[in-house]
Amino acid sequence: PGEGGQGFIESSEDKIKEIRKLLEEYCLDDVVINVDGGVNNKTINKCRDADMVVSGSYIVKSENYQESIDSLR
Repeated sequence: PGEGGQGFIESSEDKIKEIRKLLEEYCLDDVVINVDGGVNNKTINKCRDADMVVSGSYIVKSENYQESIDSLR
């Protein structure tokens, strides 16, 4: 962690779900879950409980930025 191009940490999926559950339990609607690291078209579904994702290297290193962005939607 900490540098561009790192892989997605698989245990993050469970942590995101756990955080989402706690936020709902404590009615913390103003807290945003952001995932930054290893987000691409193969890992985006593991981030479905997050509010926001950062996908720097996947997009910047692609040949077609728009196509890469569209694959994350």
